[in-house]
Amino acid sequence: MAIAIAYGERLAQKGGNIDVDGIHELMMGYPSHSFAIDRKEAQAMFHDVRAPEGAIAEVVNCLGSWPSSIEAMAGPCIQLSPFPFLDKELLHGHQ
Repeated sequence: MAIAIAYGERLAQKGGNIDVDGIHELMMGYPSHSFAIDRKEAQAMFHDVRAPEGAIAEVVNCLGSWPSSIEAMAGPCIQLSPFPFLDKELLHGHQ
């Protein structure tokens, strides 16, 4: 856990979107990586949290229930989700 906190603190300094207290809350306040954090909780820890828009929102809509559909399958699975657009926003980050 100490290693994760040390890395998190370094990433927080570089990214500037969360402070050290937020890193400690993420590391100690949630039981696992799969524990969902809603937007309200995220806004309490991170400085810049917003609803997806533009190309990012389109990706979210295309994925839909993709994770739960894979979990429901009994065996190995390959699922391709082609996106009907190519947007510089996806290639160079959301601004």
